[in-house]
Amino acid sequence: MLTHVTYKRDQLLSKCCSNILSKADCDTLKSLTCDIIKRKKTSRGCSSGGNRRRKIKDDCFRSNSGTVNFTNFSYLTQVKDSPARELLNSTVSLLNARSVKHKTIELNDFICEHDLDILAVTEIWLGANDDAVFVPDAYFIQHKPRHSRNGGGLALIYKNLFELQTQNQTSYSSFEYLDCIVDSLSSAFRIDVLYRPPDNRLKSKFIDEFSDLINQLAKCSLELVILGDFNCHVDNINDKFSFQFCELLQVHSLIQHVNTTTHNQGHTLDLVITRQKHLINNLSVRDKLLSDHFPIILNLNIRKEQFETRQISFRKFKSLNDADLSSSLCSSNLNSIYQINDVNSKAAYFNKCVQNIIDDLAPIHTKIFRLRPSAP
Repeated sequence: MLTHVTYKRDQLLSKCCSNILSKADCDTLKSLTCDIIKRKKTSRGCSSGGNRRRKIKDDCFRSNSGTVNFTNFSYLTQVKDSPARELLNSTVSLLNARSVKHKTIELNDFICEHDLDILAVTEIWLGANDDAVFVPDAYFIQHKPRHSRNGGGLALIYKNLFELQTQNQTSYSSFEYLDCIVDSLSSAFRIDVLYRPPDNRLKSKFIDEFSDLINQLAKCSLELVILGDFNCHVDNINDKFSFQFCELLQVHSLIQHVNTTTHNQGHTLDLVITRQKHLINNLSVRDKLLSDHFPIILNLNIRKEQFETRQISFRKFKSLNDADLSSSLCSSNLNSIYQINDVNSKAAYFNKCVQNIIDDLAPIHTKIFRLRPSAP
């Protein structure tokens, strides 16, 4: 039996805000409106006489606490959880390849062996008219060939977990660089791949131009990673050019993380530079030689999202050609079925012949895709 209760304005609002109202609660509140309604108003306004009066809706009630329309209540539905996601550090590598044209297999093996998220490559030696190097499945490549002469060139090979945006770049004569913003669903950072040719005549100009590049990058608030072959012996403190370069990094509060030999003839030439020391973990120089430079592998403390994966198998029946199917059926051994007396054996033989034809014309394809979260 319904109890007759009178609610004041504050009590009613407190009850509505502190609980998620079910349908039963809404029905109960509707039945209690007789106690909070002071009067039911059926008309409004009389600015120029009774003929200008306009009716208001019967389901709109005015009480001493204001207007309450219970038809505005909505019922909340439970939203299914998104696929499980795991935040992981990104694995990045730097490699001076000295031509990638004839090292596709070795390069792909290196990427897959270390499960790299991003590979920065210097000296790719691809011309403007050359095709980009073949990369493994689920990877993309962004490359910048050298236009003025042979050699040089830069590339970024990255997993499809990321989106890469190439930035507008100033042209410098003492070095070449590829400036990009890498974006994942959880974070973004700026990465610059740089190559300085070993030209002693342009050392002082490189200091000036690299300083200008740093000043431009300082305008970006994202985390910054600069990596590449600088052809600067930073391990030799007595070298004037190395001293000037290290002093430039110190002035701009930049940190150089590589402190071991990166070339088979000695010296530290390939460098990794950031603003924050904690941004780089587990940096190591590997002894695997894909060129005269050793590759560098590191963990970048910028999170990527690892999504749950699912594998599906399918056939492309829409691509079947009627003529090919008819020809395959005619050339098959289905006529031999009449020589079989047992019904079960006939059915098994028929299924086997048809299965072989389907496998030949529409083979099974396997695809792995990631379960991404639903849009909010």
